[in-house]
Amino acid sequence: MITLHDFDATGARFADSAGTLHALSTPDLLALAEEGRDPRSLQRVPGFLRPHGALLACEAGAKFWQLRFADGSRATLAVASLARMLEPVAAQVPRQAWRNDTPPPQSHDYHAVLHDPAARLACLRQVLSHGYTRLTDVPTMPGTVETFLASFGPVRETNYGRLFDVKVQPDPANLADSALALLPHTDNPYRVTPPDLQLLHALDTPDEGGETWLVDGLALVEHLRTEAPQAFALLTTVPVRFAWQSADWRLATVEPVIALAPDGSLLRLRINSRSLDRPVEADAARRAAWWAAWEQLEACLADPAFAQTFALRSGEMVLMDNRRLLHGRSAFTAHGARHLQGAYADIDGLTSQVSVLAEGLAGQAVARVEELFLAPVMAGTYGEAITIRDHMLQAAEIAARQGLGEEAVAAALLHDIGWTMAAPHETSGADWLEPMFGAGVAGPVRHHVAAKRYLVARQPAYRDRLSEASIATLQQQGGPMDEEECAAFEAMQGHDIALAVRHADDAGKETPPPQTSWADYTPLLHRLALRHLLTA
Repeated sequence: MITLHDFDATGARFADSAGTLHALSTPDLLALAEEGRDPRSLQRVPGFLRPHGALLACEAGAKFWQLRFADGSRATLAVASLARMLEPVAAQVPRQAWRNDTPPPQSHDYHAVLHDPAARLACLRQVLSHGYTRLTDVPTMPGTVETFLASFGPVRETNYGRLFDVKVQPDPANLADSALALLPHTDNPYRVTPPDLQLLHALDTPDEGGETWLVDGLALVEHLRTEAPQAFALLTTVPVRFAWQSADWRLATVEPVIALAPDGSLLRLRINSRSLDRPVEADAARRAAWWAAWEQLEACLADPAFAQTFALRSGEMVLMDNRRLLHGRSAFTAHGARHLQGAYADIDGLTSQVSVLAEGLAGQAVARVEELFLAPVMAGTYGEAITIRDHMLQAAEIAARQGLGEEAVAAALLHDIGWTMAAPHETSGADWLEPMFGAGVAGPVRHHVAAKRYLVARQPAYRDRLSEASIATLQQQGGPMDEEECAAFEAMQGHDIALAVRHADDAGKETPPPQTSWADYTPLLHRLALRHLLTA
């Protein structure tokens, strides 16, 4: 929840839900003005006359602030836009590096992914977090790769066509069309912009051999960065020529093997010994050093410690991030039937689909909670002189004033939502909330009763501050904790937040009405639900 702290002629300061102050100058405020953007696309639109002169007023509303300037002009600032700037959701799904000894990510049912938004999000999000995802129970019908890719974006046509088949050929021009082992590699490094995604579908595979090898470029890059810094420096800075040709194509580009983003994180790999031509470096000694660095890299690719292996059998698919993931295979008998069909795509369609799905599911989660929070039953009481709904609103206000953080504010707001469910209310409420908002919100809800029992045991004066209703329910809830229970509570991760939410719970029982309403918290809850969906 964003609140206006103060303003002057040059700008304003806002407090986020953790109590942190953010100073925004007048240009910062005008960059967010609703008048300057198309509400559908959020693109800047021409014709917005930027106000001039001192900021004279910043008038708060439920969803908008009205800014008034010395030249008589006005601008509208949406609370939601300000929240996106000051309390941004993770811009992308966090990437998780892995090696051979890391448990592999789960596989996904093809039909569920096509038809269920939650299953679809989990599958596509995994490509962003782990670099690949596997699908099972896929129809063994040629062209299915195109059907699946088209469900979230266009197929990227290359020199291999819209689709390509991987089969053993008598005299293959491409090593993939042989029965030989393939060292882990990225595809199409000779293109100025290689395809971001590759999808492989097993239509027919032998019972033995041809296992898929996958290597995580994140783990590979971090290993080189720490264990072989000189090699890493060469692989990230020396331009290298990659090339491929056929009767109709001449493709070549010059780029480093490892491309890094401005913050030093991995942007894209180009690792393919078959397409590698030469380092483009004038100094002979530096060229020799680069070749030595390349050999160190290839040694890592052959090291089983970096690889996860599995048999891609008929009726399975694997979708891979070709910017990050290296894929290869073991050898197999040439006479064994093996037919894979593949296609490429760019990452934009996938990342867009993840965002759209997560936004939609977050909206549904908030709507479900809203329906219950605003239900007539929440206008009842449980022995207090205040309704359940107003009590939770007051607890949230206290948590926000104390700067306990977003998740604690949400937990305070929803800590008694389980009163409408099966007893014990703290467990049923937490179980209902956790799939939507995660453990950071559900944890304090789950433990707010235990926190009361703990405080009564550890702080004798605390009991005197409890309301009559809280004292009455104390014995039903197990009474004061014994020493063993207290020690276990103190060892629990997040017990301090549970205690803080408990104190907000105790203080939020005043008869004056709360100063906030449900609508004040929906942006916060939507943001937390969205964050959970992107990072779970």
